[in-house]
Amino acid sequence: MVDGGVLLVRLERPKANTFDLDLMASVRDAIAEALARHEVRALVLTGQGSFFSAGLDFKALQMALMGGSEAALAFMGSMRGVFLDLWGCTKPTVAAVNGHAIAAGLFLALCCDHRVVVQGDAEFAVNELAFGAGFPPIAIELGRWTMGRDFAQVILGAHRWGWRAGLANNSFHEAAESPEELLRVAIETAAHLGAMPASAYAHVKAQLIAPHLERVLAETPEHAARTAAIYTSPESLATMMAMLNRGPGPSRS
Repeated sequence: MVDGGVLLVRLERPKANTFDLDLMASVRDAIAEALARHEVRALVLTGQGSFFSAGLDFKALQMALMGGSEAALAFMGSMRGVFLDLWGCTKPTVAAVNGHAIAAGLFLALCCDHRVVVQGDAEFAVNELAFGAGFPPIAIELGRWTMGRDFAQVILGAHRWGWRAGLANNSFHEAAESPEELLRVAIETAAHLGAMPASAYAHVKAQLIAPHLERVLAETPEHAARTAAIYTSPESLATMMAMLNRGPGPSRS
């Protein structure tokens, strides 16, 4: 907890803050803690080192896929739960994007009400198509909510971009010159948002995202199964294995 009733949550998992079941559970626990503690008025989410998050842990995902359809659906359901908890959090949320944010890692940042990025050479991407992944409705709706008409080009192109382009496509609202300034700005913004009447903030936020959440919650088990099955196609599996062998770091092509 820092001044202003702000709870600082830091992703800390070697090597690139990739998401396995344990990290997903930890983030959901932190959100639940923020909601349960009356003195917490807002939440700031950040990463460590040069990564905010590189997205899903491919090894954990591969293990889930090898465990059969139920294990695969459970893994993807956990990620969906993280997104829903953070996006729907009734208290203000701010992402302090300290480094690379790729695929699910970027979507995690997009769940936050306000997003601050540090200037530098970090790369950002919604590049799931590059490794043959499917997009659940919550990813599509998060992109529509944050990027609007730019999202179709972003998602279909699967390109990587820098912080300036992130400001242009609405991935981020503002940029900070240093990691120290990043946290300062994020915490100050969170404190400002958290100082507003809590019930009013929660109500208006719910109104704004309601049309998107309705489409997310309308997802059927059959649709979820079709999305998960994309990961198990021979082409997708081969592409994911090649990316896994290259490691989690960003690469330029």
